Amino acid sequence: FLFRITELSDDLATMVVSRAQVLKEERELASNQAWARVVPGAELEGTVKSIRDFGVFVDLGGVDGMVHISELSHRIGVRPTQVVKVGDVVRAKVIEADRAKNRISLSVKALEPDPWAEVSGRFPAGAQFEGVIARATEFGLFVELLPGVDGLIHVSQLPPGMKLDDASLQPGSPVRGWVRECDLDRRRLSLTLREVATSNPWEDVATRYPV
Repeated sequence: FLFRITELSDDLATMVVSRAQVLKEERELASNQAWARVVPGAELEGTVKSIRDFGVFVDLGGVDGMVHISELSHRIGVRPTQVVKVGDVVRAKVIEADRAKNRISLSVKALEPDPWAEVSGRFPAGAQFEGVIARATEFGLFVELLPGVDGLIHVSQLPPGMKLDDASLQPGSPVRGWVRECDLDRRRLSLTLREVATSNPWEDVATRYPV
């Protein structure tokens, strides 16, 4: 090990050394080198150091950064422990770096493909869908169609006579139905369990149903 000499007798017979000072200097050097790389927009690799309910702390090699739960995954409602574990090596993008406050904010999600990029092609209005019920609310059910892509089945779009507490509509249950509306700008998918028309049903109504 390396030590720093802190006291030395005049006859050189005895000395006092410090390992702590060397470690402190090494930490400061590593921190300075790390901060030189930590700038907004940089993509860095680090090791998961600890996991909390609100996010994950990542060792960047001299400094720690935090990935908030909202920046951990495109998936909605997942816990940090479902995404990473202590010791995992992750790649993240720096979204904020404030050395005065010793705060580094990271995003793993920013380096992943946007799951909504393929939504318009896979889930246009009128298309059928298959998914898993992710969670229930008083106004409807959220269905996970893809990791990071949820759609809403409003309570008004349940089959006649079916209620939200139906045994087949519990979280984790598979479900299939139709897409009512796809709004990419607001990232919203409106779903229904009632079959929807793919064309205007009134176009030839006079021919099919004359007086």
